Amino acid sequence: MDISVTRFRAACLELIRRVEAGGEPVDIKRRGKVVARLAPPPRAGDVPRRPWQRLLGSGELLAEPGESVLQDPADRLIVATARAHRLPLATHDRAIRRSRLTRTWKPR
Repeated sequence: MDISVTRFRAACLELIRRVEAGGEPVDIKRRGKVVARLAPPPRAGDVPRRPWQRLLGSGELLAEPGESVLQDPADRLIVATARAHRLPLATHDRAIRRSRLTRTWKPR
């Protein structure tokens, strides 16, 4: 459900009760942009997953385990980090640039 900040202020208590009862989150918008979200707390049995745990199963295996075009373990770690964060990598390392495993940053 989406609601403006003004309408949220007017109906705050009722919306809290609705979320509490039904569990449907409410997006609060200002000038068409979401600025906050009212959502129920996680259930008592739910343990929040750590960021690296959320990545499990989300990737695509492009090579067999242990097989890589990059021989240096540090290069593998650097490329994996850049890919996980979806960031371009600034490097002069020819092996990384040739591998095309991640986007590279180029100065203008």
